Amino acid sequence: MASMQDLPQTLRSVAASKARQVERQRARFEGGKQTLQHCLDVEPQGAKRLKVILDVYKDSPMMLQTNDSTKTFIVNLERFMLLAVQDPSARVSDWEKQLMSILEAQSLQYDYCALYAKIMEEWMDSSEEPEIPDDADKSTLETEDLTSSMEEHRKQWESYVFTAVQTDQMAVTAWLDRLLRSPGSTAKAFDTFKREIVGFEKAMTDDKEHFTKATMNWCVDGLLRSDLLSDDKRAVLSAMQQDRDAMVDVTDDLNVRMNTLDRWTWPVKGVPLELRRQVGSKYRIFHDEDIMDALLLRYIGVKWSVQMCKSLTAFSKATWLSAASPIGEEERLRRERHLGVGKEHASGVDGQRLDTYLSDYFLTQLLKNEWEVDRGYDNGVEQEDAGKDLKIRKTAAEQKHSLLQLLVTEATVTKRLHNEVTVLQSDFQAFGPSLPHSTIMAVLTFFGVSNPWIQFFRKVLEVPIMLK
Repeated sequence: MASMQDLPQTLRSVAASKARQVERQRARFEGGKQTLQHCLDVEPQGAKRLKVILDVYKDSPMMLQTNDSTKTFIVNLERFMLLAVQDPSARVSDWEKQLMSILEAQSLQYDYCALYAKIMEEWMDSSEEPEIPDDADKSTLETEDLTSSMEEHRKQWESYVFTAVQTDQMAVTAWLDRLLRSPGSTAKAFDTFKREIVGFEKAMTDDKEHFTKATMNWCVDGLLRSDLLSDDKRAVLSAMQQDRDAMVDVTDDLNVRMNTLDRWTWPVKGVPLELRRQVGSKYRIFHDEDIMDALLLRYIGVKWSVQMCKSLTAFSKATWLSAASPIGEEERLRRERHLGVGKEHASGVDGQRLDTYLSDYFLTQLLKNEWEVDRGYDNGVEQEDAGKDLKIRKTAAEQKHSLLQLLVTEATVTKRLHNEVTVLQSDFQAFGPSLPHSTIMAVLTFFGVSNPWIQFFRKVLEVPIMLK
């Protein structure tokens, strides 16, 4: 079964990631040892040589990963060094040999780890299935069995993706500056928005254990309930969720990837793409990335989505300009006579419009909480609260139905009050694929997103693709 063949591939990816992490630690450790040896070559005196070893030992992060007994020995050795300065008869050479033996033991441990990783890699490669030949043309999708509709959609998609559009980032920044930094409540609300982004980034950086059991639950459940993965990978992820040992290994590996996010890259061979048919005979292109990359990007995407939705909603509330004029004294008395004192709504109909807009129609493609399901353009999947006390948002189908009802009501009321009504509808064709990367980077930079995250988002967007 194809899905079961992908499970070892996922675990192979985890093992390879851990092997690369160990190799990086080994390289840093050996680099520290070389620095130490250079320092010892120019220092002949015993007590000073011992101090050099201790200084290099404490300054190297990899050399601090020792057991409690070794750490106790280091603390005691620092105290003995004070004695060695006053007492030339102190046996400094013995302490130096003992400390160097500790470093050699750690070096040997890294050698064994590298050997074990190599053996595991060879064992997994021996059972690996043959890969798809690379002699196929990867520049275009195969068209032999594609319908005319699929072929048309493919060509349109390629015209957007393979034709880079360079926008003037300075012009974008200048326009945003005029829009959001004008004197008044808008500039103040935008400063608050940027401070929230800075605080969110700091929280993400300070968190050293991003993936926990709870985090893995909403990451895996979110991917399974979305349409982002292929059927085979959904089956693999579902099977992996039931394997406790596999989930522990995956969680550890994802935490390592998050803590070394600056070194994350896409596979060199590229990410396969898949053309799927959607509701209404429409076709969409989906990435078929590795499950580990899907989980990592799911976590980061959801975290940023929830934060952006929260901050932009607060910004909109603070800058919303009401179209309603203050109610006059005569109208207020008439309302109290019919409805009673204190029955009026503080924000009126216009306030109700704002509340409905923010809760049901504003930023519908962003998530309001981690357990929420992605709502695609044609996503009709009903959401589950996953045991959480959360307000469930409407699905895309429910949203369209309620929008039509609201539109009919608004049109009827406006027609009665003003004798005419105008309804406008607009649509951005292929909005996602046609959005220039330079514009995205300019907006994120203006929003206060730091350079490390900008570089990461750039790598995610500039994915090497493998069309099949």
